[in-house]
Amino acid sequence: ALCCSPLPGVAMVSKNPIQLDVDPELTATLYQTTTGGALGACMGGMYGAVSSAFTRDAKGVTTRSSLATTSSHILSHAGLFGIGFGVYSGVRAYMANSTGKLDAWAPLVAGATSGAIMGAASLRSPAGVIVMSTAFATAATITEMGADKNGLFDFSQYDNKYVTLLNKE
Repeated sequence: ALCCSPLPGVAMVSKNPIQLDVDPELTATLYQTTTGGALGACMGGMYGAVSSAFTRDAKGVTTRSSLATTSSHILSHAGLFGIGFGVYSGVRAYMANSTGKLDAWAPLVAGATSGAIMGAASLRSPAGVIVMSTAFATAATITEMGADKNGLFDFSQYDNKYVTLLNKE
């Protein structure tokens, strides 16, 4: 007998379908990635609409071409922001799930990764990739520090102690 499979487009032949264990960490990572991508697409679409509204109208531009330009801005920015936010959310969730904790490295690496991808897509130059990667990593880390409820950036362990590169113990 054919049974429904948890995988799309695949049917299983059995009376008792095999129950697949769904990894909760993978589910959480996929959820955060798609949620971040959808949020980024919405924000990018709004940014594209606003930026298109403030561009100067050229002489001889008709309403039809103006609508085409606006929709082009909305779609290009929605795609770029959607990919950037999705990559950030996915990398951050993956790092947190793989290490079992959300530490200070997750936003730093996720910000650098998404910044590099967005810089490569929008600026198309190596310098742009480096600048965007650094800017996104810095912004993500500062944002996480400001919203820190879990003590990710708790540096109180270093209070009144010498911090050295080499441990002298």
